[in-house]
Amino acid sequence: MNAFSKYSLELLSAIAALAVPLAFAGKPAPPPTVNVTTTVYDRDTQQNQLVMGSDDFEGLPQATYTNTGNVTTTVGLTGGWGLNLYNQSLRTIQLNVLSPVGGFPISPVLPGRYSENVEIYTHCHDANNHEIGFPAIPLNVALACSYGMDFLSGRTKYKLAMGLSPAGQTLSGPATGRVIVTCTASSAGVCNSWTIAAPNTTIANLYEFARNGSLVYVGQYYFGFSIAAVVTNP
Repeated sequence: MNAFSKYSLELLSAIAALAVPLAFAGKPAPPPTVNVTTTVYDRDTQQNQLVMGSDDFEGLPQATYTNTGNVTTTVGLTGGWGLNLYNQSLRTIQLNVLSPVGGFPISPVLPGRYSENVEIYTHCHDANNHEIGFPAIPLNVALACSYGMDFLSGRTKYKLAMGLSPAGQTLSGPATGRVIVTCTASSAGVCNSWTIAAPNTTIANLYEFARNGSLVYVGQYYFGFSIAAVVTNP
């Protein structure tokens, strides 16, 4: 059975499982996910360097990230896309200059490669703020979605964010840009390949995590990236 067929069966099984009431009270199980291969590009189609890029692990101006060596990258069967680099230091994400918008302060985040506490995610919601699962995005349809990146720089943890948080709540601070998520391939009506992108002119908010876990707004910065994700076998 190929990955796409297996993926379609997993989706149908997950939907059926969600319809069954929980037998025991307690914390709900996390939503089911499938593994993807994520490619992060260093440059846009005009060959301009993007603000967020890869670690060039394969010696190219892009790199693939798979579920190996404590790297995890998945899409939720009823949720969004994510790439986590926790508990390892081999694989990293490159952050280039975060140029401030207008009169905002110079970014406290220095250019460099980051892996500690790196968690990157994108979620899409409809007009009623209900999450649209990535598998349910129709072929060739583009959606304006939210984006977040948590990471540690020095001794400070930061968040770059655009749009809504994964919980569907608006973060404090001025309005931002959105990322564009497009379904590029499907099987049996289930999307299994996506692009997630924003040009360097997109505006993101930067936050600093306080000791109590709350977010302190720092300012607005130009941010851009280009990602492709494709369903793969575990």
